[in-house]
Amino acid sequence: MKLRVGCELSYMCHKSTPMMLMLNTHFPHAKDIVVADLLVTNPPVPISQYRDMFGNLCSRIVAPVGPLALRTTALLNVSGAFETRPSDGWGHPVQPLADDSLLFLLGSRYCETDLLVETVADVRPMRAKTRRLRGGMHYASLSLSPTMRHAQALQRLIC
Repeated sequence: MKLRVGCELSYMCHKSTPMMLMLNTHFPHAKDIVVADLLVTNPPVPISQYRDMFGNLCSRIVAPVGPLALRTTALLNVSGAFETRPSDGWGHPVQPLADDSLLFLLGSRYCETDLLVETVADVRPMRAKTRRLRGGMHYASLSLSPTMRHAQALQRLIC
């Protein structure tokens, strides 16, 4: 089946602002692309791209003062089947993990991890909520440009 993916983001910048964006389809899904995603900015700004060490296509821009809109969309061939995960997955003790895997567990300066601790303090209820969310939603039914109302509804369902 066909799945349209994408996003539209709007910013108001009070000064010229460098940005690094990761908004493109990840390269392992390149074989699934029917219509490739193309990052479009309004107003138009120069975009340079590179691949990071995880294979993400990163776009660099300098947002001008004032409003900036970013948009990307793609069309993919997907199986239509839900992804499955083992019911006992996700919860693993940290001690046996390899040292070089710990990089993926570090907090991000772009995410207020101290505020997330309370949200994920108990993993078991989150698993159940995630299963409910996955069970009640099909990828094809996701809106191309979700509104704040959609985001708030998802937040209520998850949290």
